[in-house]
Amino acid sequence: MMRLERSANLFVLFSFLFLLTPAFGSGRMTHVNPESVGLDPARLEVISRILQNEIDNGGIPGAVTLIARKGKIAYHEAIGYKDLETMRPMTTDTIFRIMSISKTITSVAVMKLQEEGRLHIDDPISRYIPEFAKPNVVLDPLGEVEVQPAQKEITIRHLLTHTGGIQYLHTRETPLGSLHVDNRVGDFNIFDYDETIEEYIKRSAAMPLSSEPGEKWVYGWSHDILGYLIEVITGRTVEEYFQEHIFSPLSMVDAHFFLPEEKLDRFPSVYMTSPEGRLQLIEAYDESPFVYGPRKLLSAAGGVICTAEDLARFCQMILNQGKLEGQKIISRKTVESMTANHLGDREIDPSFSFWGQKFGLGFGIRTERGETDDLESLGTLAFSGVYFEKFWIDPKEEMVVIFFIQVEPHDFNYRGIAAKVKNAAFAAIDDDLIPLRFKK
Repeated sequence: MMRLERSANLFVLFSFLFLLTPAFGSGRMTHVNPESVGLDPARLEVISRILQNEIDNGGIPGAVTLIARKGKIAYHEAIGYKDLETMRPMTTDTIFRIMSISKTITSVAVMKLQEEGRLHIDDPISRYIPEFAKPNVVLDPLGEVEVQPAQKEITIRHLLTHTGGIQYLHTRETPLGSLHVDNRVGDFNIFDYDETIEEYIKRSAAMPLSSEPGEKWVYGWSHDILGYLIEVITGRTVEEYFQEHIFSPLSMVDAHFFLPEEKLDRFPSVYMTSPEGRLQLIEAYDESPFVYGPRKLLSAAGGVICTAEDLARFCQMILNQGKLEGQKIISRKTVESMTANHLGDREIDPSFSFWGQKFGLGFGIRTERGETDDLESLGTLAFSGVYFEKFWIDPKEEMVVIFFIQVEPHDFNYRGIAAKVKNAAFAAIDDDLIPLRFKK
């Protein structure tokens, strides 16, 4: 009888411990000293000096940098301030607007649906969203808005690779740009719109394309269309789908579309650079559309917020060929396809060469050296957002570099900050530092 009671007690104990154990990972990657993964701590300190100099010179309010190698975080530093008005210190758990980096998460979600047989990326998007049937294309993207029927339909692959003729046009510099502005299409401020993503996409579908589907790479709001596609196929909002199939399995514990009220103090303000080089506040942390949600419109092209460590977990999953801590998000073969060149001889617009020269299914790919010293390996994946959020995934070096600020710069190479940080990170590699017991 005592043996049965002891067994019963053990069963209750283990059941209780099981309930206390998170369903997924811990939410924190292992933090190690840099030498154990072959990074020189003295060289990593160069990053702090670079960023402190930018803060002192008024270039940025603050930043968070994270470097992981061989699956472990070796450098995770916050410097400066979340905003200049309150001088709240920047912290490593600051939650950033990752803006267009959201597109990489959306790409993974779409490829997951292909794995489940619920779509094929060569399907025309009009099969799921009829408003995109029989698109028109402008005869001259720089001239008057004269259109003709497109020779092809837009496919899901076109949207994933930014070759569908869907282009961000935010200014009135061209007649097509004026048409976009007047109709509020491809707008960074869509978070303020009082409409759903379905309403927004169906309204936007009437816009003519800037180029023939499949003809060339033009960067745009394709992933908002893909976000609505996810909703059509799954019957869930894109927020619900991301949470269930990506955020929770990867323990991206601070990844949201709208900031929970209790996390408000972890949110930074956003600045814009003036022509004189000064920072101008454009979105206070406590007046952001990301805070006072949930709004109706969930942008899969730019609506996710998260910490550097949340994004590191996502990037590490890609580096691990679709897995992290026992959770399989997508297959190794799917990752291979997503990170391969899908442009052929076509090139990325030179303005986006900081991502590399080619594009996969959601990621920029470095295939050759740039005009400056690019220390990351050929084959490195990269992406960034409009507020200067950036990541690099280097499969050869087993390395992830994440660099976050919240500044909308007047040019993509703003003060050379990102290039300096990236090169300092990769220059810190020194495998001779790895203790013998840690070497494979």
